[in-house]
Amino acid sequence: MYLWIGSPELSRFRNSQGFTLIEVLVALAIVALTLAALLQVFGGGLRAVSVSERYLMATMLARSVLDDFGTEIPAVSGEWSGDIADGYRWTTRAAPSQTIGAVKNGNTLQIPLEVQVEISWNGKPVTTLTTLRLVAQPQTTPQR
Repeated sequence: MYLWIGSPELSRFRNSQGFTLIEVLVALAIVALTLAALLQVFGGGLRAVSVSERYLMATMLARSVLDDFGTEIPAVSGEWSGDIADGYRWTTRAAPSQTIGAVKNGNTLQIPLEVQVEISWNGKPVTTLTTLRLVAQPQTTPQR
């Protein structure tokens, strides 16, 4: 079958070719909204990763400072602080425990200290670790 210019079958195909400008604009708007939503999701994921890395680093630093208590930090009641690289700062507070009393063991008195280490980043607290440490103090008997 041959089609000629005035054929009704050809006019049916001629009207259905291509997209209108409105259809293209609507499709572009849908694609733009979808991409914007995906970028927000990925951006939120990246922020969450950086925050979790900050918490992980702060926790490791707090554990390191707790390990230093009694060696580089004196094992007595008080407060100490210092700076660490990348904007981190540590503060250690030690005080006798309010819940557990001292225990006498021979000639030594073992006093439980509540030790709290707080790590802050750029002035904002990130994490705090608390533990109990036994500190031995020798007991002297009065001389007669």
